[in-house]
Amino acid sequence: PGVDIELFHPRSAAASRAEIGIAPDERVVLFVGRIDPIKGIDTLIDAAEIMLSTPSIEPAPTFLIVGGDLGADGAPVGSLADVANSIERRGIAASFRLVGSQPQDQLPVFYAAADVVAVPSRYESFGLVAVEALACGKPVVASRVGGLRFTIDEGTTGFLVKPQSPQALAGALAQILTDEPLRAAMSAAARPSVARYDWSNVARQVKHVYGRVAEGHRAQLCAGSDIFEMTGSD
Repeated sequence: PGVDIELFHPRSAAASRAEIGIAPDERVVLFVGRIDPIKGIDTLIDAAEIMLSTPSIEPAPTFLIVGGDLGADGAPVGSLADVANSIERRGIAASFRLVGSQPQDQLPVFYAAADVVAVPSRYESFGLVAVEALACGKPVVASRVGGLRFTIDEGTTGFLVKPQSPQALAGALAQILTDEPLRAAMSAAARPSVARYDWSNVARQVKHVYGRVAEGHRAQLCAGSDIFEMTGSD
């Protein structure tokens, strides 16, 4: 799997927020993905309820949800309507923005507008959203599952938390939102950490593996020392 690093790159947060109608002083938690149980949006809603009842997070965060479907009248439909109903019942709908699915070339605007990206999935084989967010210079709080364990540098580009634990997710998101130096440091480290996933680097890595196979090597072909630590290999 790879990412078009040129498409997903840091942009002006102020300009991106103005484009999609988010105030400069809002604290924004972004979720991007299918509205599907495996993506863990129920865990995010539970975590949001915890965070919105915590007075130490000031201003109260906005939860921006990119995914799902909107009807012709702009109202959520299908599984996104279930999300809308859930947050309405809990009395936290005012802190959520449900914007539906967005074109891929528009996603960097949403990443740029966010302070932190939440990936609370129950499982991810790779975790493309996490890589895209990091490429856009945003820290990520993700479940400690699947490929996410290898994408997030714990404490450096974000945090890994216990899956399906609203308390753990809320605590990690709050830490990043309320600690500006930490957030800035994670943002600075984010993009360099995923350079290895750029398609040009992925192509070199695949070519390298085929070359090793052609030379008769079979062991440790996908080890980090044999793939990710390649430098300048053709």
